[in-house]
Amino acid sequence: MNKRKFEQDPECLTQFCLLDDYDVMGAIKAWAGHPDRVLSTLSKMLINRELFKVVLSNEPFDKEIETVLKQKVTQAWGFTEEELDYFVFSDDATLRAYNMTDEKINILFKDGTFKDISSIDNALISQTLAIPIKKFYICHPKI
Repeated sequence: MNKRKFEQDPECLTQFCLLDDYDVMGAIKAWAGHPDRVLSTLSKMLINRELFKVVLSNEPFDKEIETVLKQKVTQAWGFTEEELDYFVFSDDATLRAYNMTDEKINILFKDGTFKDISSIDNALISQTLAIPIKKFYICHPKI
């Protein structure tokens, strides 16, 4: 079934909404025995709670670091170059704690009036929380 048909079929949406944590964990346990080495390894890691290490940085990671980590994973498990991308990867993420244009947090006063938190003197949310923060990360198995 293609994505468009899935998204437009109300029965598919109904069945999807019935999924819960137990269904997902059941699938992961089944995948642990799958012949696809990447799928089975990642599933076993989840089951055994061998989660990836995540390292954050204010600067992009040097490609050499990723190369060294991929070499270690190759030595440990013998994955191919294509398979390694599932085990060692880096990217960036941007977070803004408070978006004053999209989000409004109203404070209710004792007199029954309310004001947006960003408009109050000595606001609990300062302008600095509205500035997006960009972090770089690299993920890899603990090896």
